[in-house]
Amino acid sequence: MKRRTFCKLAGAGAIGVASSVTSVQAAETVPLVTTRGHFDIEWGSVVRDDRYGPQEYATNGAVPGVDTGSCAPDLTVFVHGYKTKAGEAAETTSDVESSLADSGYGGTTIGYAWDADNPLWDWWETTEIARKNGPKLARFTLDYLAACPDATVRYVGYSLGAQVVLSAAQTLASWGRGETVDALTLLGAAADDQSASASGRYGPALEQVVGRVDNYWNEDDSVLNWAYGTAEFDGALGANGIEGTPPANYWDHDVSYVPDHFSYYDADEGCVDDVVANW
Repeated sequence: MKRRTFCKLAGAGAIGVASSVTSVQAAETVPLVTTRGHFDIEWGSVVRDDRYGPQEYATNGAVPGVDTGSCAPDLTVFVHGYKTKAGEAAETTSDVESSLADSGYGGTTIGYAWDADNPLWDWWETTEIARKNGPKLARFTLDYLAACPDATVRYVGYSLGAQVVLSAAQTLASWGRGETVDALTLLGAAADDQSASASGRYGPALEQVVGRVDNYWNEDDSVLNWAYGTAEFDGALGANGIEGTPPANYWDHDVSYVPDHFSYYDADEGCVDDVVANW
């Protein structure tokens, strides 16, 4: 595992668990950025391991640009959801990579693994961990673009992974960046339905640093309606669409044809064809 630091070049009922047995072998070659082990929960508080800085990340040695020396001109970073275990991130990313390719995407897909596999009673702390991964993903993004200045970077955040990519956009904006991420795609987003609005937590940043934002939501997503609604006492962006005035570069997409929370990126039943078409 290779560590990366600030500005140094060369991770039913549970929200966000989905993978397939067929992806295991392919997953062995999936490039991964990882922050696994960077955060823990102690007595109800999120604690960052002081061996790792707030913007530090690691890789599995296979990430284009920062590891391999060769740039991927079109890079998509997929961020998994809640309850995904350490060994499952590569499998899930492999599924997404295959679905994107089947839908006509010709770029490179890598995964971002983070400390998401915490008990249900640690939900609120896990959402905090997701947001604290924003600066780490933002730092990777700038490191990648420094190594590959002509490249395009896209984010895909699934379920609670949506809060990772939204926080990364917020971080990039706080650093004074202009448009840095070509597209930010949300699939079944476990984030507050007001948070992406023009007056919400992330809306101004999305308009500042992202080319286009696409939110794929499903009002029949029973996991978001039950689990997220119960935990947060509020509606989810992935179940309701946006509440409030959207940023000028934001589009909601009602994908009620997706059968459940775990199928958004399924090659047969998901909405990946629409994702690629809108890119």
